[in-house]
Amino acid sequence: MFQTLLKKIVSWLREIWSLFKVIDDVIPKQHLQAIRNTYQLTQKSTSTYPRRNSLQTWSSQDNASSVARHRYIELEGYSESFRIDKRGRYDLNQLARFAENFVWVAPNEVDDFIADNIEHDIDYIDGTTVLWTEKSDCIEWAYIQYSALADLL
Repeated sequence: MFQTLLKKIVSWLREIWSLFKVIDDVIPKQHLQAIRNTYQLTQKSTSTYPRRNSLQTWSSQDNASSVARHRYIELEGYSESFRIDKRGRYDLNQLARFAENFVWVAPNEVDDFIADNIEHDIDYIDGTTVLWTEKSDCIEWAYIQYSALADLL
């Protein structure tokens, strides 16, 4: 009886392990890191992080260029929740990382595009550099890289 119980527990653990493998393949690493960061924030004391009303728009910072909302885009099996600030600007660095799933993007491609007198703001959210640019400029950049992405913006 003990042997059958042990075999059943081992088979359950194998199934759970295979589920974890499937989840790891489906969920991008960036989302897992965001989940871990959220979990770490909930572990800290609530006195340092004020509780927000559920009707308020989520933002990671309270300054003028913080994230006001996200826009979910899925293209050819890849998906991303793009950051949009309060002025309707997108994060060009995030667009570049997403475009790398489809085409090769040169390391200085974003810098070259910004150097052409494109209005932008630089911000830091969750330890990453955010390059806020107008939606029309992001569409132009995406069209140069991969036109299907520009059509979705």
